[in-house]
Order: sequence, then structure tokens, then C-alpha cells
Amino acid sequence: MESIFLHSQCYTFVKKNRMQKQINVPEFLQEFHGKRTSLFSIILVYLSALIVSAIISLQFLPKGFPAWKTTIFVIVVMDIAGGVIANFTNATKIYYQDKPIKRILFLSLHIIHPLLFMILFPKEIALFTLMGVYTLLSSFILNVLSPGETQRLLAVFFVTVGITIVFVLPSEFVFLKLLPILFFLKLILGFSVKKHSDIENN
Repeated sequence: MESIFLHSQCYTFVKKNRMQKQINVPEFLQEFHGKRTSLFSIILVYLSALIVSAIISLQFLPKGFPAWKTTIFVIVVMDIAGGVIANFTNATKIYYQDKPIKRILFLSLHIIHPLLFMILFPKEIALFTLMGVYTLLSSFILNVLSPGETQRLLAVFFVTVGITIVFVLPSEFVFLKLLPILFFLKLILGFSVKKHSDIENN
């Protein structure tokens, strides 16, 4: 029995170490994952992207939704859902930590997401205007602050207020309210909260 237990513990230890092993990220993916990250974080990023986009598109998209709209919708949702995980990793935070121009460019490019959703769902302009304007405004405010408790608490405040406003706004498709919330998590709470000195670099 003892040998079986030791074998099980060794297997768990080896498996855990493999998942936490740092891997070099290809240059064309570094803006999403940083230069070095763990296999575990990579798996979670793409699992999140696949699971969330699959559930929303298969369960909630209206019947007869055009194929081209479905394709765009799935791609954008995958980017947002995967980005929620990616932007919380130390690797991504470290990559952008001392790159102020890239940080601003990264945030600015995210105006594309709500604009695409407006094209796909023209009746939801109020919801996606909130998604774009509120998220970017909050993120840019946080971006000028130094890392620390003030920045973290303000980020949580912005997300809390944002979620509350999302549920106040009327919407023809209730499931669409999930998208601004994920956007808040990705950019306000994830990306805009900078790496603090007490966060390890691995």
C-alpha cells in the first residue's frame, strides 16, 4: 500500500511540474502570452476560449443567424474569453510592464470588439457602447496609476459598477450581457492592473 501511495505521489508531482514548466512563446504570440509562460496557463487560455465561445454560440445564438455573422462572433468571443485568462498571467503582465506605448496600443485596439458586436447586433448599440466606452475609459485611468492597492481596488470598483450598469440596460438577448462582463474582466481587472513587486516572475 505504501509503495502504491508513493508512486501516486511521485506521478502527481511529475505531472504538476510538467504543467508548471516554463516554455518559450513564439514571437508572434508574445503579445498574447508574454515571452515565457507555463503550459498550464496556455491550456487554460485556449480551453476558456473554446468552452465559452462554444456554449454561447451553440446554446444562445438565434436560429437563422447568418454564417458570416456566426464566424465573426465566435472569433471575437474566443479572443475575449481567452484574454480574460491570459491577462491575469504574470507572463503577460511582465511583457507589457515597461512598454507604455504597447499598453496604450493594446487597449486602443479593443475598440474593435464592441464595434463588431454592434454590426452583428444593431439593436444592442447601448449595451456595446457601454462595453467599449466604459471599459476603455476605466482602463486608461488605471493605466496611468502606479501598481498597488489603490489601483487594484479602483479596478474592482470599476468592474462592480460596470456589471451593475450592464444589468440595468435593456437587451433583446440577455446572453449578450455576458460579453461586457468578460470584457471588464479582461481589460479592467486583468490587463490594466499592473504587476506589483510582490508578484513572482514565474
